[in-house]
Amino acid sequence: MSSGAKAGLQTGREVAKTLRERQEEQRRRFEQMDHRVSGRGAQTVHRDRRGRRVDEAEEQASEAEKRRKEDEAAMREMEWGKGRVQRREEEERRKRAREERDRPFARYADDPEVNRALKERMRWDDPAARYHLGEEGGRTKGKARKTMPVYKGPAPPPNRFGIRPGYRWDGVDRSNGFEKKLLENRVSREARSKEAHRLNMGDL
Repeated sequence: MSSGAKAGLQTGREVAKTLRERQEEQRRRFEQMDHRVSGRGAQTVHRDRRGRRVDEAEEQASEAEKRRKEDEAAMREMEWGKGRVQRREEEERRKRAREERDRPFARYADDPEVNRALKERMRWDDPAARYHLGEEGGRTKGKARKTMPVYKGPAPPPNRFGIRPGYRWDGVDRSNGFEKKLLENRVSREARSKEAHRLNMGDL
C-alpha cells in the first residue's frame, strides 16, 4: 500500500511488527533531518494578535506595570470614596495595631489598659449610657452628670441579689416570702455546717 503497510489478511503480530518498523523509520528520518527544517532545539517564538514577535520578559514586565497601575487606580478610588470618619477610624486602627505590636504577648484579667478600654467603650443598648454622657455626647470626667434619687425609708427586707428598692417604695413587703425562706435556709445550712465542723474538731 502507499502508506507502506501490507494489504490482505494479517495476524496481530504482523500488524504490530509493521507498526514498530514504521515508527522506527520515522524516528530515524527525523533524527537525520536538518535542525533548521525540523525546528529541533529552536527557541519558542511568542507573537501577539497581529502576528508580531513579542519578547516574553518585556511582555511580563509590561503586564506587571499594567497591573500595578490598575491597583493604584483602585486604591485611589477607594481612598476618595472614604469620608473623614472612615479615614480617622482607619488611622486609629493603624495606631492601635502599632501599639499592640510593642506590647507583651501575655494579657491578664487585671490589665489596666484593657479594663480602661472596656469601661470607656460605649454600647448602643446600655440603659445607663445617658447618665455618663456630657453635653457634647462624650464621657464626662469624674461624676455622672445626673444622679437618681434613692430610697431613704426604713430598712427593706434583704434579698439574695442585694437590689435596693426604688425611691418611691412605700415600705410594704408584697413578696410571697420566697426570698425570706431562701435566706433562712442558707443561714441555717451555714450554721449547721459550722456546728458540725466544730464538733469534728472537738473529737480530735
